[in-house]
Amino acid sequence: MGRIPSNLALKRRGVAIINTSCPQCHLENEDTEHILIRCPVASNVWDLIFKWCNIPKPQFQTVGELIGFVKTWGIRRRRRNNLICVCFGVMWILWKTRCDGVLKNKRTSPPLVKSTKAKH
Repeated sequence: MGRIPSNLALKRRGVAIINTSCPQCHLENEDTEHILIRCPVASNVWDLIFKWCNIPKPQFQTVGELIGFVKTWGIRRRRRNNLICVCFGVMWILWKTRCDGVLKNKRTSPPLVKSTKAKH
């Protein structure tokens, strides 16, 4: 990881970032794991997605842990591949939602993020 240009990653690369906190929740520094997993917005989206997929939400704190879970979930390969696609799609939408908030000053709620995923 570390390639996503989060506030913390940009500051580490020498970009003049005044505030490295998450622009959505302001609870902790914004890094990849926070944007995609730990931010309350992301966490609420994952709750909704796993409920929608009828899968008990696993405990994960990193993107690697999430990917490890979905790559080994279930016994049916097709369902597992579908879940992998859903999870990568959700991560992309979480990143897009974050960028829309920062660059376009758009704010959204977890149910709206989930409904955006359902459209794609």
